[in-house]
Amino acid sequence: MKVAFLISMMWLLSAIGYAQELSLLDSGYAYYEVAEYKKAIEVFEQAVIETPENPELYYLMGVCRSLSGDNYHAIRDYEKAIELSPDYAEAYYEKGYASYLMGELKKAMSAFDKAIELRPNYAEAYVNRGSLKCMDGDSEGAEKDWDKAAELGAALPVRDCN
Repeated sequence: MKVAFLISMMWLLSAIGYAQELSLLDSGYAYYEVAEYKKAIEVFEQAVIETPENPELYYLMGVCRSLSGDNYHAIRDYEKAIELSPDYAEAYYEKGYASYLMGELKKAMSAFDKAIELRPNYAEAYVNRGSLKCMDGDSEGAEKDWDKAAELGAALPVRDCN
């Protein structure tokens, strides 16, 4: 009887903890949706203290940091998300975009390459990688990536790589 009670209490406490994690995640996401990025970051930071193994929290925190102009710390958050979930294509994509914004074009290219490797139908990653190739003077590679992005249904910018 005591063992069953203890097991029931442990299950209840873990369920409450899980619900609280979801609550913080949802709350942070709600702030993100209305462009309250600093408040969202505060909520995600609180959630990370409670569940540091959740890659989604780091990813969303990174997105909010990037949208706030703090790409340095955003990249750190994306790297933590990737450490926790090495197949997280979106985290690689966002890391690439943040790296691009910081002028770190080789790091950006590497991140977009990895995002595409993990998710070969990632149209936006092809668009951005094509743009980087264009900036690097690889017009053929840029056109190839842009063609693939268009094939996947992406809206493309003006394709002028001359």
